[in-house]
Amino acid sequence: AMQAGSSRHWQDILQQLTGTNKMDASALLEYFKPVTEWLKEENGKYNETLGWPDFDWRPPVPEGYPEGLDKITDEAEAKIFLEQYNSTAEVVWNAYTEALWTFNVNITEQNKEIMLEKNLAMSNHTLENGLKARQFDSTDFKDSSIKRILKKLSDIEQAALPEAELKEYNQLLSDMETIYSVAKVCRKDTDCKALDPDLTDTMAKSRDYD
Repeated sequence: AMQAGSSRHWQDILQQLTGTNKMDASALLEYFKPVTEWLKEENGKYNETLGWPDFDWRPPVPEGYPEGLDKITDEAEAKIFLEQYNSTAEVVWNAYTEALWTFNVNITEQNKEIMLEKNLAMSNHTLENGLKARQFDSTDFKDSSIKRILKKLSDIEQAALPEAELKEYNQLLSDMETIYSVAKVCRKDTDCKALDPDLTDTMAKSRDYD
């Protein structure tokens, strides 16, 4: 049949090969009919539903949709927002940095509580401004730095956690830092060394493997 090439109409050749001159799946359905019948029988045994059953599934909604239709496209407004963010961020981040420094040089429960409080305030500030940053559509902005900063602010990371979980997260980090800072390694009961500077100095200078 294939030797005919273009000398015969394709429908004539199809008729000779398949017994029909129509392009449909009837031949395939007939070929796989034993498998189809077997699957129906097996599914019937276990009450399986063929095809797509009725249920309440909905496709996932992309982030920002349909709110994304109303996003702010004014680049000047975005610049003003970033200037305001910068002024408030300096205050919040400096307060946290000072509290963290105080805690690191003087590890006490009081200093830890202050540090955690400032950390929570910083996270709240990040969340609030991150959500505002997401209101902007920077696709057509000319200033690449504005686009970059908005994208960075939109990534709110752990600040998106519920407050209780965020406090637990910060507490765990603080506890780990405390253990790391105050832990000592004892070769003998009376010979205990802290990581810094004792063990750090020993590992840097000692050539005694024992």
